Amino acid sequence: MERLARGEVGRAPAPRDGERGWARSPAELVAPGLSLAETFRRIPTGRLVLLGEAGAGKTTLVIGFVLALLAKRRDSDPVPVVVTAHGWQPSDQTFVEWMRDRLYRDYPFLSIKTEGDAARLDVLLDKGLLLPVVDGWTSWVIADVRTRSESSMST
Repeated sequence: MERLARGEVGRAPAPRDGERGWARSPAELVAPGLSLAETFRRIPTGRLVLLGEAGAGKTTLVIGFVLALLAKRRDSDPVPVVVTAHGWQPSDQTFVEWMRDRLYRDYPFLSIKTEGDAARLDVLLDKGLLLPVVDGWTSWVIADVRTRSESSMST
């Protein structure tokens, strides 16, 4: 949970042998022939935002992205988990609280207790083995998050 709060969950897996290393500039992310999954692996922060109009195909792209990550996943790579942003009210819950609740609701088996009486979700998050892929952001959520980010940076 702490890793999620610090933004450490979902880091892109390091580039593999034979793959290009981390991108040194945005220009290196638009190399011809790179798939979205390959591009993602080159982003050191492990954060990627897809923008587009309603109906533009973002959800379809997300599904293809997750399948591509799973197809080339190594044991040490985090498992991508699609979570829909529908229902998040930024005024009621932090993103971290909402994400945790949503993962428990969508994947109830993650609440099963394991090591040291911790829930599976907590163990996976603490070990960095989950990659939350959030789909369904709406313009009002993005605007609210931007406003909160800007106000927190100015104080």
